[in-house]
Amino acid sequence: MRTATIKSLKLRLEKLCADKVRARYKVCRACKMTGNDLETAHIVSKKHARTRFVLENLLLLHHSCHMYFHDHPAEFIEFVKKEIGLYEYERLVREGNKTQMVTKAWLEEILEKLEQA
Repeated sequence: MRTATIKSLKLRLEKLCADKVRARYKVCRACKMTGNDLETAHIVSKKHARTRFVLENLLLLHHSCHMYFHDHPAEFIEFVKKEIGLYEYERLVREGNKTQMVTKAWLEEILEKLEQA
C-alpha cells in the first residue's frame, strides 16, 4: 500500500468536502438550480489552510454563479453575509487568517474527523 502524501491527502479531503456539501445543500445557494454543474465554493479562499477543509466555509454554487462571484468579489461577500450572517462570516475570516503549518499528520486528523462526521 502506498503511503499518503500531502498532495494525495488534500485531494481526498477536497473530494470528501465536496461530497458532503453536495449532500447537504443539493441546490445552488444563489440561484436555487440543480444539476451536474454544481460546484463547491470557498467563502474564505482555499489558499488559507485553516479554513480550506472546514465545511462551514463551503457553499454549493452553480458554475455560472460561481464564476460570477469570482468576477464580483464584493457582491460575493454581501451574498455570503446574508446567507450565513455577519458573525459567522467574520469568524471564518479570522480563522482563515491564522497561520497553519500543513503537515501529513494535520491533514490526516482532518480527514479522520470529516469521515466520522
